[in-house]
Amino acid sequence: MSENDSPMQRLIEQADGLFSLPAVAVEVLRLTELPDVDARRLKACIEKDPALTSKLLRVVNSALFGLSAEVSDLNQALALLGIKPLKLLVFGFSLPDALFNNVAREPLAHYWKQTLTKAVAAREISQQIHKGSGDDAFLAGLLQDLGMLVLIQRVGAPYVRFVERARQNAGELLALERVALGFDHIELTVGLLEAWGMPRALVEAMRLPEENLLEEITPAVREVRQMVALAHLLT
Repeated sequence: MSENDSPMQRLIEQADGLFSLPAVAVEVLRLTELPDVDARRLKACIEKDPALTSKLLRVVNSALFGLSAEVSDLNQALALLGIKPLKLLVFGFSLPDALFNNVAREPLAHYWKQTLTKAVAAREISQQIHKGSGDDAFLAGLLQDLGMLVLIQRVGAPYVRFVERARQNAGELLALERVALGFDHIELTVGLLEAWGMPRALVEAMRLPEENLLEEITPAVREVRQMVALAHLLT
């Protein structure tokens, strides 16, 4: 690493080495972002990861779908799932276990409560305003705070106490992080997902609306970003 690397960049490089995302998950997410999804390429990619294939088949054969006969064919399973739910499941199944190791129960419980609340809120707001599925907003909301887990892992108890004090004093955590660290955990999330090679549209949707005001982003990404920002404020 260069001596000129910022503290955030050093954290990203360390985290990228410690908490790598499986290549199959990255490729699945890339393929599902294409305008015309190639079902054969998608199936061939997923089959490279037997554990992921097994988990997806388990979901399709669960009570959630209520099928009368068991599905053992991946083509049929993908058709039943659909692209957006598939994207959510693949990422959920592929998050590195190391991100959650050695995190105390209370901080982890608070993290998941906040994260799931934000994700559901983003989906509901998107459905109400834009009348779509809201799946992209849900995924962006679900991932936006991953930087908090990285900070808990790398900084430890001091960061956990910092978050707790911010919560008790009704402080705006992101603003306090910028003062204390020089960056906030959402910026860290964006940097990590870029290092993982995640699809640009998904990464850009997680940025705060005030960031990069002059950038060129699609209307769809701008809409998702606004929905996630609203959900963040509500959360």
